[in-house]
Amino acid sequence: MRTIQPLRFVLLAAALIAVSGRAAITTIVGGPAVTDDLSTPSGITAVGDSWPSSTGLTQMKSSVQQVNANTWFYQYEWITAAPGAKNLSHFLIEITPGAQLSEFFNFSTQPSDGVFTYTSTSQGSSEVGLPGSMTGFKFSPTGNTTDFIVSFDSHHAPTYGDFYAQDGKSGGAVVYAYNAGFTGNAVEGDSLDPNTHIIVPDGLVLAVPEANFATASELLLVPLAGVSLFRKRLSS
Repeated sequence: MRTIQPLRFVLLAAALIAVSGRAAITTIVGGPAVTDDLSTPSGITAVGDSWPSSTGLTQMKSSVQQVNANTWFYQYEWITAAPGAKNLSHFLIEITPGAQLSEFFNFSTQPSDGVFTYTSTSQGSSEVGLPGSMTGFKFSPTGNTTDFIVSFDSHHAPTYGDFYAQDGKSGGAVVYAYNAGFTGNAVEGDSLDPNTHIIVPDGLVLAVPEANFATASELLLVPLAGVSLFRKRLSS
């Protein structure tokens, strides 16, 4: 389990500003990770006989843990446990449209294309069968594997969203999978079903450091000092 090192912030409601999106998952600083594990057939649609739709043989696990007032640690694990299953080529994780790469950091594996909006034809045959347009990251393992873990930190709070995974071909047919409730960029995350979606980064959150509050407090003392002086003059 990752060690949480909370930063020192003054936490008032006004200190957190959601810039885009609306989070549907509640986390607390230093609290336990929130997890969401999908598997075939109810949570994942798998196409191709080497990524079978048999119960539990194809899985995508997602989790999020809050590090400090405006940082979350995300982790994803793709597993194909069937005998003879094809190795993973890559998977896509949805993020909020308009997000900047600088708002994500500490990648265990760097995203291939940075922030990119994928479609079923955007990169040749790399996303064949992708059900709709999706802004996100593409992650690829460096070697042959059926169990691939990716993690990163982000200033984007969590919600529910989509994924897509692919390998090459089996018997001439492309092998791919995606979450059963896939909606892409078309639907807000807070209305989605966690049984058919994974945990993804949503709206950007900014934290106001304690020093900024101190400055504001000092400014508030100026007019109060004037009122006090005025009262003294009236009483003299």
